[in-house]
Amino acid sequence: MAVEIDPDCPAPPFLYRLPIVNRHALTQSGTAADIVMAFDYGTRRIGVAIGHPHIGRGRGIDVVQVRNGKADFDTIGKLVNTWQPAQAVIGVPGPQRAPNSPIRKQIVQFGSQFADRFKMPVYYVDETLSTEESNHRMHRDAKRIPRSKKTAMRNMESAAIILETYFSQTAQ
Repeated sequence: MAVEIDPDCPAPPFLYRLPIVNRHALTQSGTAADIVMAFDYGTRRIGVAIGHPHIGRGRGIDVVQVRNGKADFDTIGKLVNTWQPAQAVIGVPGPQRAPNSPIRKQIVQFGSQFADRFKMPVYYVDETLSTEESNHRMHRDAKRIPRSKKTAMRNMESAAIILETYFSQTAQ
């Protein structure tokens, strides 16, 4: 599987997201084969989002735990089986943020493992400011979010932002 890293991609734009209710609603805009799954990789948890390029938006669907430096590929496999994405997008720190950092190497290793395991292409997108934008969106929506859920929501929203960045960079 080809793994592509674009170290010069720009910071994520501030985009707004339309709600996506389920896989059926997502596939009404095109084929199921167009579904893209995105990951916001962290050392303790991974935010997961799905989206469709015809819609151009992402929706957080889950948070996967990372234990002892290893992603829970069983849970990821269940998500892949449920949503059947055609490709994956993973956020990486921008080149200005330590291009050879340990987290960047972990992210690329995760992407390689994902591509090998699920036999689908993996693309990388600069995740610069995705956490800040997810915080902005959470506060913009003026919801009172319990502390226990805030981190998971931030991880999922960051994955959605990464996916929207990918869609905006690959739009025709």
